[in-house]
Amino acid sequence: MQQEVTRALASSADFIDVPESDPDFKRKTSGTSRDTLTNDRPAWVVRDENYVSARWPGDTHSFARTFAEVLQARTA
Repeated sequence: MQQEVTRALASSADFIDVPESDPDFKRKTSGTSRDTLTNDRPAWVVRDENYVSARWPGDTHSFARTFAEVLQARTA
């Protein structure tokens, strides 16, 4: 997935990954932790204006919450 997204960017430097300094880096990058309704620490969701992206289905709750924020902002 990362390769597909990177190819679509104007510059590969525009790809935003979890910084190693993030206190939850291992949790976010291991692929074994999923977010929940009450815990988004494992999630990695990126919002760029109206575009929302998440790494994998384990980020579903955080992705949905962020996408809902985009929709609410558009209707306000």
